[in-house]
Amino acid sequence: MNNIKLVCIGLLALNMGCSHSDKRAVDRKDSTDREQATTALKETGIPKIGDLQLVVPGRQMGKISIGQDMEEVFKLLGKPDDGDAAMGKAWSIWKLKNGESGSGNGEMAIYSTYKDSAMSSKVVKQVMVNTGGYATKNGLQNNADLGHIIQGLPSLKQVSMYVDDAKKDTLYVYDSKEEGLSFDVKKANDQYFTRAMTIHPKNESVSNTYLTIHPGWRKVQ
Repeated sequence: MNNIKLVCIGLLALNMGCSHSDKRAVDRKDSTDREQATTALKETGIPKIGDLQLVVPGRQMGKISIGQDMEEVFKLLGKPDDGDAAMGKAWSIWKLKNGESGSGNGEMAIYSTYKDSAMSSKVVKQVMVNTGGYATKNGLQNNADLGHIIQGLPSLKQVSMYVDDAKKDTLYVYDSKEEGLSFDVKKANDQYFTRAMTIHPKNESVSNTYLTIHPGWRKVQ
């Protein structure tokens, strides 16, 4: 009888240990999400005018500008690491290294179209980055609390929503059509944080593209 009791106690302790282990794993993930989501100004700072990470809404993302010839872009960034193209439109994607992004690795995606009906050259229409280091003069950037961003850009409004059914995740797109700046937003620990930022021509919607930059996500709004 004593042996049976010892076995039962051992199994109970093992189950409790597994439960605590699972909880610790979840807690570690939550902690990592929280740390990644609150880097904001403390780690990246606000770039000075002329810095390669300066963002000017409706105009430029670092050294890439709206309307810039794509041949110039290729000379600056090299061959894209990935992309998609159709009907004369294209997304070109570059993997950013630490020195280029300013804070951690990420991607820069550039949406381009033909400059005119001659279809002899393509120009930049949108630029997206999903890493820290890039910021406007007043500190609008990735990995920042959405409330802080809206305070600095009151014209920012939610314009669309995407879901990843497999991961049970949701992505919100907030755009300031007037200023030419948008953010991809996700929820972490009951707070909403910016995960990617996109510049586009002023008075044009960020959704004004033929190809989506959110493959794998299903648009529901």
